[in-house]
Amino acid sequence: MSVKIAVHVGAHKTGTSLIQKYMRDKPDQLEPFGVRVISRGDTNTLIGWGKALIDTPRLFSARLDEECAEDGAHYVIASHENTLGRPHLPSGEHLYPEAATRVAALAAILRDRDARVIIYLRPQAAFLESYYLQLVQQGGSLTFDQWLDRVDFDRVSWRPVVEMLRDSMGPARVAIGDFEEIRAGQDPFLSGFFRRVDPAIKVQPNYSARRNLSISDKGLRIALAANPHLRTPDEKKRMRAFLQKHFSNAKYPRPVLFSDGHRADLTARYGDEYRELTSAS
Repeated sequence: MSVKIAVHVGAHKTGTSLIQKYMRDKPDQLEPFGVRVISRGDTNTLIGWGKALIDTPRLFSARLDEECAEDGAHYVIASHENTLGRPHLPSGEHLYPEAATRVAALAAILRDRDARVIIYLRPQAAFLESYYLQLVQQGGSLTFDQWLDRVDFDRVSWRPVVEMLRDSMGPARVAIGDFEEIRAGQDPFLSGFFRRVDPAIKVQPNYSARRNLSISDKGLRIALAANPHLRTPDEKKRMRAFLQKHFSNAKYPRPVLFSDGHRADLTARYGDEYRELTSAS
């Protein structure tokens, strides 16, 4: 049996941390299927923001060879949400404007391997809200309306990224997941991920830890007041930990960010496209 490789490329805010931490915390549930995992800590170097795939492709390629050569290895999985670069940069023509070069480099590394790429999508309104809250937790101080003024609603389609992956890898080697599956719970969501790696991985996750909580409405108001006064990365890290511990969305109501009109606009523009892209998931 040849070793199958799966590279999970994100997108951001679509459950990547949950998948990575499950694979780290529960290797005993994956070992019976011969799953080898390249840790998130290692992919920081091997992939980074996708630039390492271009500058030093031999590093990731050699690591794949190393994992595939391990006794009992049937699958090698690398999950790294920064693979495609940063989303919706001001100068970009679409949601992931750095993706083309990164996808081409990844496809070259995987070309002669039994490999597939997995990407999860999320409805645009929820994606933008979640990404904004992450920026605030990292020290940002713009209000949602101020930040949204920098986002072009015409450039938040998922289609260009999906088409890049399909064109470079081949449609049969690209699996698309729907983040909305998380509504059924963490364990079914995780099962769905491994099913996309290979239906033969019939793992039944048992993972009760809650991961990557976001901030509540109260936490957002505290952060926007405090962040302009934070100067160092350590101060920002401590504030984030404080907010997640005391003012997360597990304790207080979630922020309501989009107006009904903006949300309806995004749904009207991208709802059909989203359903089409995720329908074969």
